[in-house]
Amino acid sequence: MSKKQRVVYAILFFIVMTGIFMISQQKNSYRLKELNQAETLQITVALLDYRNVPSDEGGTLYQNLLQQTSALARQSNALLFEDEQNYIDTTIELTDIRKQAGQLDGFSDITSLQLSKDQVQRDETYYKALRQSGETLPLESLTFGRLIISLLTILGVAWFPLMSVVNARLIVDEKEHESLLKGQPRSLTQRLVRNFIKKSLILGGLLVLTIGYLAILQSITGNGFGDLSLIEVVYQNQFVITTVVKKIFYYILFGYLVFMLSFLISSVLNNITKNSYVTVIIECMTYAFIWLFPTQLKAATVLSPSLIIEGTSYVSINQGVMYLLGSIVVLIVIFFVQLKLSRGGRHYD
Repeated sequence: MSKKQRVVYAILFFIVMTGIFMISQQKNSYRLKELNQAETLQITVALLDYRNVPSDEGGTLYQNLLQQTSALARQSNALLFEDEQNYIDTTIELTDIRKQAGQLDGFSDITSLQLSKDQVQRDETYYKALRQSGETLPLESLTFGRLIISLLTILGVAWFPLMSVVNARLIVDEKEHESLLKGQPRSLTQRLVRNFIKKSLILGGLLVLTIGYLAILQSITGNGFGDLSLIEVVYQNQFVITTVVKKIFYYILFGYLVFMLSFLISSVLNNITKNSYVTVIIECMTYAFIWLFPTQLKAATVLSPSLIIEGTSYVSINQGVMYLLGSIVVLIVIFFVQLKLSRGGRHYD
């Protein structure tokens, strides 16, 4: 990479990080209001089938929808007057009403206009924990810890394709390694290990740089850094309570394991295809399939840290770690078998 390219990438990095930080400064109450309005609209659409039914008549599902409308209106008022405790209580009441709706006749006809069972469970877990702990609802801009989580959540969605591009030319580049040109060849395995360590250090450095830069921006605004023990929700076969710092740790752990997996997948595919472009296409197509068929490819959703940690893939964090570690071991075995069997492997090793 030339010096000019590095400068351009550095400028882009700081522009993107500054933009993300500025977006995070929007009050959380605005986001909650938008969410409330969207859910109110869904209930309004669901009630269209009952537009000619008097409010004191109609079936149990109709009455349930009216109860949801009432709860959403009180939720909106709580946000208007910034009454955090009332909002928490009303949201818990709303989750109970929604759970009841899922058991009523006719609910299948309005499923698309209701929150999923998992979303309801997530809300119930989070808001009940807030009430029990006495922690207030965050209505202002994101705390520093939650800002980092938001950034990692966004990055977690694109992490595997990004790492596929970063690792696309592993074997191709090693064929032109400087040690070969200098007449001091190292084995392919040694060169790949050095490459892996180098990229790991670069990624770690970028993470530290990102957190450091955001910390500087946070201190400039005078918002403080907040409490890293604040309540967060993660998925462990069911939604459970954790802390901000633990959730950040989960993202970093999964990010590193996915990077390691991508490194090995690219090495194996490079050996087979001998083409970096084909390698990237295969990896990105595989990643696209898990979004198109998440139920059928449940185990493959570990390629996206955000899906696992946020509970969208129905694979728990512990299961995800085991799947990734198991896949890494299998790929290491496949890679060494390739070295033994392929002529290219023997030549460059």
